[in-house]
Amino acid sequence: MISNDDALREVFYGEQGILSGIKGNQTVIDSSTVSPTLSRQLYADCKAKSSSFLDAPVTGSKEGARDGTLTFMVGGDREVMEAHLDVFQAMGKKIVYVGPSGSGSQLKLAHNTVVAINTAAVCEGISMAYKAGIDPAVFLDVLYSGGGNSRAAEMKGPKIIARDFDTHFSLKWMLKDLKLASALGDQLNAVSPLLGAVKQLFQEAVNAEIGEEDVSALIKVYEQAMNMKVESQSSEA
Repeated sequence: MISNDDALREVFYGEQGILSGIKGNQTVIDSSTVSPTLSRQLYADCKAKSSSFLDAPVTGSKEGARDGTLTFMVGGDREVMEAHLDVFQAMGKKIVYVGPSGSGSQLKLAHNTVVAINTAAVCEGISMAYKAGIDPAVFLDVLYSGGGNSRAAEMKGPKIIARDFDTHFSLKWMLKDLKLASALGDQLNAVSPLLGAVKQLFQEAVNAEIGEEDVSALIKVYEQAMNMKVESQSSEA
């Protein structure tokens, strides 16, 4: 599970990389969030070494990795995935076969696009409510019982109003994923105006030198623009 395309290339193609030492009839499972093009290239290069490759990115954050409850989205040969279900099941509770090589990476980018948009939506709603004089804890209480609720709201909302930006998934890595998703969208001629807008928000956060902080720190972009600091007045927050 490597950080980005360049790091993954080094792991595979470096002087002591995987491809320099791989032997036939082996399987490499990559859970990085990287470009589908690179995933397909690694599949081809492993196949040339008489070995198998699966792109199998995950969702579930730190807690899922710790508890063995990750969701895997797997691209590659189905029979290879099925032969290694014991490996996946040791780390995850849901293993989804997506399709041919690169499909897992494509799905992960689409998934993270939604995560980023939902996170920005939570920040935007909290900011608007706070600007109107509404306690953000009250806003979240209503949000959780309404049509605007999401996993992003449930996971990041409390962190935002508690000013807890301890990193579970950083702003800079989400920006990396959004850039990959944008490139994929261009390749597919996909209509993705929300992706473009949210990518710009995350770019502003990284430019503000808070890229190492959790994605919940995206609220700071709104705070800077509105010259305010979102804080709850509720003892329950």
